[in-house]
Amino acid sequence: MPEIMSDGEEEYEVDKIIGKRVRKIGRNKRIEYLVHWKGYQDYDRTWEPCVLFTVVSENRLLVSSCCRLFVYRHVIHSFPVSRHDGRARRVIAALFQAYAENPRLLPDSVLEALRQELAVRLLREVPLPEVKSEVAKRYRSHPGFYRAIADHIAGMTDSYCLAEYRELVTE
Repeated sequence: MPEIMSDGEEEYEVDKIIGKRVRKIGRNKRIEYLVHWKGYQDYDRTWEPCVLFTVVSENRLLVSSCCRLFVYRHVIHSFPVSRHDGRARRVIAALFQAYAENPRLLPDSVLEALRQELAVRLLREVPLPEVKSEVAKRYRSHPGFYRAIADHIAGMTDSYCLAEYRELVTE
């Protein structure tokens, strides 16, 4: 039977989840669970939307994990999302490699921060014939160099990242 809470609301306890369905409502889909309520008969089972449950007991935690499982299976690990995720990984890896191989492609602000953090010469001030040896000797030996590249990429918007990729990698 329902327990009366201090705020006057009734709270029902889930005995077990009997089934799951996905209902199409317009263009959206809604997950619903067939719930057997603790202390009630089989004919009192009801279909309840996933969003009605909060994590306040073990049974409600079960419902929450069912929602999470559905989202992972049908959204996060779906074909279209996986395809975009794979492309994003390739773009980011290629940008990282391009910056690591030629740090002069990095913006002045990143190079200036590297100069201060690693106590190295600013690459814009190094004569072109010496850049390769400067990078090999003084930049690549510091983990901070790779962290600065990763931070720069992480701070990019999607559109800027794709534009950089097109300009630095594909052309």
